[in-house]
Amino acid sequence: MEKVIGYVRVSLDCPVDEVLSLEEQREAIEGWARTAGVHVVSVLVDEGAAATSELDGRLALGDALELVHEGKAKGLAVARLERLAGDLVLQELLRADLALVGASVRSAIPAEDSELTATPLDAERRRIREIVEAIPGYRLAMRDLRVRARRALYGDRDRSMLSRIESLNEQGSSFRDLSHGLSEAARKPRLGETFDLEAFRRFVARRRRRMRDEG
Repeated sequence: MEKVIGYVRVSLDCPVDEVLSLEEQREAIEGWARTAGVHVVSVLVDEGAAATSELDGRLALGDALELVHEGKAKGLAVARLERLAGDLVLQELLRADLALVGASVRSAIPAEDSELTATPLDAERRRIREIVEAIPGYRLAMRDLRVRARRALYGDRDRSMLSRIESLNEQGSSFRDLSHGLSEAARKPRLGETFDLEAFRRFVARRRRRMRDEG
């Protein structure tokens, strides 16, 4: 039987006639679980000062998310979505976070649950989900672009350095003289203030092999 973590938030950030008590939320989650044929492992509660709409003080929610990420459950269930977050963007970010580990957010309200488990009918939620799901791909593309740019930059720098090294070597300079000369000329390695002689020898040998391989 699939396991879920129940999450309850008891706060007054909604109209008074819509406030759900701890017991009402727990009963709604457990009733949904019986109908859906899933097992509620535990119900974690944020209440009082911890029940703010902001995430930073909601430690029970943090514990619930951690349990799901650890594989203790396959989902997070709430009585209704605004108890998870009143903001659609935050709802979708939390849903996407759990989706990364093959888990889901579920609501005891059928209409809300279908918005979470299928293509949303709500146009605004659909647009937000498309953006949220595209973010990791954009981040990966930007990371790859930065990596390629660094490789191109250092590749040109290394070629220029190797050309200088070979020119000095042809003039009869020793490895020690080369190392000292390049350090004084501010042609320093990527780490450290001066060239380490042994590391310098390895660098020269490595770059010469690469230049030969590249033709």
